[in-house]
Amino acid sequence: GNKIDSAQHGGREKYSVLLYMVKLVDFILANLDKKKAVMMALVDYSKAYNRQCHNRIITGLNDLGTPNYLLKVMASYLIKRKMVVRHNGSTSDNYEMPGGGPQGTNLGISAYLVNINSCGVPFDSIEKYIQNCVDQNEKSNPILPLPGPHISATYARFKYIDDMSLCQTVDLSNLVPIDEANIYRPLNYRDRTLHYLPVESNKLQQKMNDIHKFSQIQKFVINEKKTHTVVFNTAWNRDFYPRISNESGTIYNNLENFKLLGIDMATDTRKGLNFDAYINNCIKKGYANLWMLRRLVEVGISTEKLLLVYTSKIRVFVEMNSPLWMFSITVPG
Repeated sequence: GNKIDSAQHGGREKYSVLLYMVKLVDFILANLDKKKAVMMALVDYSKAYNRQCHNRIITGLNDLGTPNYLLKVMASYLIKRKMVVRHNGSTSDNYEMPGGGPQGTNLGISAYLVNINSCGVPFDSIEKYIQNCVDQNEKSNPILPLPGPHISATYARFKYIDDMSLCQTVDLSNLVPIDEANIYRPLNYRDRTLHYLPVESNKLQQKMNDIHKFSQIQKFVINEKKTHTVVFNTAWNRDFYPRISNESGTIYNNLENFKLLGIDMATDTRKGLNFDAYINNCIKKGYANLWMLRRLVEVGISTEKLLLVYTSKIRVFVEMNSPLWMFSITVPG
């Protein structure tokens, strides 16, 4: 419905992985063009579907104004589901599942979206935020990356089911050199002065603290191995790391090459970010299937059928997510 977080791009009509990525890349490049840096946290939950609490799903639906008869339908769908375990030819007795949500069904996805709806939202403004989402979804075309509750001039949040990206812009003038004696030292690409971002300017850490609180309440577990930070920064003389930490104070790994929703990306001190590895992989897959066309031509297949094979088996690779890296496609005219 229109009360689902407008940052959510999974399980919703007119939203997709591609739209998620286009909005994210647009936010990053727009701020790099303004000579700002962007630091991003990639958050991933471990077995999020299996850790859902049925009572919290029903409570969440009730908070969103769901009618009582639909609450009963959802309750009957979730509660008293049975499970068995088979191992080495033996089968256990039936047990009621204490939690979790059915995967691969529309209702299962809807239940999860409700469960994670307020993730990343400040705890003191959830009701106001839900109303902002209603207003934004009613008056905005979701295909356009318009400013909304999840996008501002300095902060952006994007979700795809249980994967989340948090972005904060960084004004380079706020960075403080770690080694004051080296400020005026001649620098080059491989010898950039290291800076740090003061705590009061690190809003991304505050957002992560909210997510940690949300995870505790919902009994979700953040996958530490798949949760990372990334910095997009073209300033050759102001290198810095975000130093975002978990609840125990452990700093999340900062990556230069990473994969987000199946798309390979890399930070680049010249362009800010690039898709070179992803593009090369798409081209490699396309070339790998060209043998199929050659064989079909040799056996005399008609041009119409050759075109069908190209469209379904080769073009799907070479043009996959092309609006991200083939910018001319998105330019009118």
